[in-house]
Amino acid sequence: MFTLWILLLSLLVLLNCSLVGTFLMLRKEAMVGDAIAHSTLFGIVLAFSITRGTHFLAMMGGSIAVALFMLFFIRFLVDRVGVRYDAALVLTSTTLFSLGVIWIGQLGDAIDLDQGCVLYGQLVARVFDQFCINGYLLRPKDLYVLLFILLLNGGLLARFYSTWVLLALDSNYATIIGIPILRWEQLWMVMTTTVAVASFRVVGVPLVLGAMILPPTTAYLISNHLPTLIQRVIFIDLVMVLYGYHIGYAFNISLPGSMILVGGALFLFFFFKEKKTPS
Repeated sequence: MFTLWILLLSLLVLLNCSLVGTFLMLRKEAMVGDAIAHSTLFGIVLAFSITRGTHFLAMMGGSIAVALFMLFFIRFLVDRVGVRYDAALVLTSTTLFSLGVIWIGQLGDAIDLDQGCVLYGQLVARVFDQFCINGYLLRPKDLYVLLFILLLNGGLLARFYSTWVLLALDSNYATIIGIPILRWEQLWMVMTTTVAVASFRVVGVPLVLGAMILPPTTAYLISNHLPTLIQRVIFIDLVMVLYGYHIGYAFNISLPGSMILVGGALFLFFFFKEKKTPS
């Protein structure tokens, strides 16, 4: 049962991350996922400093506030200062991440989070985290949180599917026909931040970044039809979890790291396979 919880937690992290990552990749804004994942840390520490607790909703609120601030500040740097978009993105996210790491170091044992948790996550430990509803103990808590976020984001994507596709593939036309781009970007920022906060506590920043980018990028090598691409993203997530777990267990290495290793190997395999395929 313990192994099953680890596999389910890992799979839900990958599904959540790759779902939002697919549309980030299609918009050619993969670095936005990287920026949000890094800035999330500052939001979490900020929320802890205000509430003196590690409640999930408080951390979510702090991270969303920081993500929206980052969005507006990047727009300010690009529109008013003349900084290139990619430079403004990296400048803002790395600064916020550095501040978060320094702040954690200053807080010491006062917060149940350290630099190691940020990098490697707490996948095994999160299995034992539980909560009580009407006298029933349920665990792992993160499983239910991640499942709820997956259903919520999946529902939003399904409900406004045509709008998301239009924003991802032709944002200029979306602007012409009157779609409020900024509001949809803010909603996407909130969705991505929610995924990042819930996921990075479990597996750390590296797997969150890898899960947002590797599965959709790999699937894009073998499919250019969006519904098929999403199906193959799900399949790649499953392969990364199963093979990554067995590799990590066999060699006694980081499970999130081994899953990313499998994802990288899949990308290279399909990359060279497509190059060898005659056009």
